[in-house]
Amino acid sequence: SIRYGQMDMLSSKQITESFPVALWLIALKKQLTKGEITMKRSSDFSNNFTLVELLVVIAIIAILASMLLPALNKSREKAKSIACIGNLRQLGQTFLSYANDYNDYTPSARFQVGSTSIWRTNLGVLGYLKPYTNTNLTANINDLAFCPITNIKRCVYNTYGIPLGTFSIGGETYDSGSYKYYSRLIRKLNSKKHLLLTDSRPGLGDTSQYYTNGAFYINMGGGTKLPLSSTLRAISLRHHRQFNAAYPDGSVLANNHEWIKQSDRYYYVEF
Repeated sequence: SIRYGQMDMLSSKQITESFPVALWLIALKKQLTKGEITMKRSSDFSNNFTLVELLVVIAIIAILASMLLPALNKSREKAKSIACIGNLRQLGQTFLSYANDYNDYTPSARFQVGSTSIWRTNLGVLGYLKPYTNTNLTANINDLAFCPITNIKRCVYNTYGIPLGTFSIGGETYDSGSYKYYSRLIRKLNSKKHLLLTDSRPGLGDTSQYYTNGAFYINMGGGTKLPLSSTLRAISLRHHRQFNAAYPDGSVLANNHEWIKQSDRYYYVEF
């Protein structure tokens, strides 16, 4: 080995034997000295692209864009799903606080006729959520009651959905003539088959809104998949064929149609 301080005492042969890279550097210096290697001036190169070269560059950019855009879209959708889970976690705790104050009864999707009785408005009036006062259908971007993916007609009718419920697990709060709404007892709910509120979709004739809209309640019915043409409200598997939901035990999870099949008779749709 060679110690520092001995370097100036070594011959060129000793240096090249100990440091192989030095041999290459010495050879390069000799070639430069003899003029065997010359550097081209920048003026020797043409600054003009031919049409073929330009088309090749454009094609490469297009290919790279086509490869990157799906990944970017997937990342964007994943971020929205994470934000959705955050919304549902806060809403789930709100529902449990409500049940603690009202003898174990969870909020009903609706308490009486009119938009002021929808769960989002009612919880705002009672102080569990910020008051809902915005009637602009395209607003409410930061409202917890809406899935971040939904982006049109954001009113109290198009929030996350609450199951209508049944008499066996709660008390009736409103009879619309078409449906009965129930406030469900938390102690009678099981997280393996019940949920507090979830991603939902409206039953509309306009199929373009199935993915981008929500519904404040979901119909009950056998845990079956609905066609997109159905007018029934249902769980929406809008997050890559999964749905996010808050459960009676306080958890917030993403699940798929397999959970729904053994649930308390919820409808669902896939996209």
